[in-house]
Amino acid sequence: MPGDYKQIAEIFGHGAFDGYLQFSVPDAGSAHGDLVRNTEWLSEFARTRGNSL
Repeated sequence: MPGDYKQIAEIFGHGAFDGYLQFSVPDAGSAHGDLVRNTEWLSEFARTRGNSL
C-alpha cells in the first residue's frame, strides 16, 4: 500500500469519514472493515459471478 494510506491507517484505523468514504485496513476486527478479507470476498464474488451484478 502507498505510504500515505499506511499513515492514515495507523492514525485513524478502520472507519468512515463524514459518512462518505469508507476506509478499510488489514486486521480491522470485522469482515466488512478488514481490507484483506474484503478483497478476498470480492475476488471470490468476481470469480463465481463474473460481471453479473
